[in-house]
Amino acid sequence: MSCDDEILDALTMLGNYNDLLSDACSQLERFVCVLYRSKIHTRVKELRCFLYSNRAAEGKNLPPTSGSLNLHIRRAHYIAMILRKADENYPHLPAPVAPAPKAVLHLIKCGCKSGCEGRCSCHKNNIPRTEFCGCWVFTCNNKTSQPGINEEKDV
Repeated sequence: MSCDDEILDALTMLGNYNDLLSDACSQLERFVCVLYRSKIHTRVKELRCFLYSNRAAEGKNLPPTSGSLNLHIRRAHYIAMILRKADENYPHLPAPVAPAPKAVLHLIKCGCKSGCEGRCSCHKNNIPRTEFCGCWVFTCNNKTSQPGINEEKDV
């Protein structure tokens, strides 16, 4: 398998800078399309749609989604940064960031039995309580709220 110089340049940029340039990310996305033997598609979204609609691939045989690929590229970039600084005693690396999607944050629940105080994971992480929380049926002291989410109405 072969690829062009733009893809090779993007691969060599992994781990060189704190922020990976968007051009490098688009070339890495194109590289994934080349791995799936596509000669015409340069975006994984288009390639996924093409492969699925032509029944050439399903499920695990499809390329990753754009969002998933972006996270894979970011992880590979961070690991490459670590490996490039492996010979340093105290390498200066940015803190790894693994943000949770908002939908996942709404699934978090505490196990409080009477109200959210002290050791409550929701209160500590500034997350509003949900129906899944143990304190839902009690008077909750968790004042963290987001408009339209888990607001009780006074009757």
